[in-house]
Amino acid sequence: MPYSISPDICQQGFAMICCFFTIIAVFASYVLTLRG
Repeated sequence: MPYSISPDICQQGFAMICCFFTIIAVFASYVLTLRG
């Protein structure tokens, strides 16, 4: 499994993806709040 071979790379990749979607979700909520 790639995860067992290079856990650091996989964890960094998942962290980037989670952070990316979290920023999008927060930004979307902020825009929707402004537009009411």
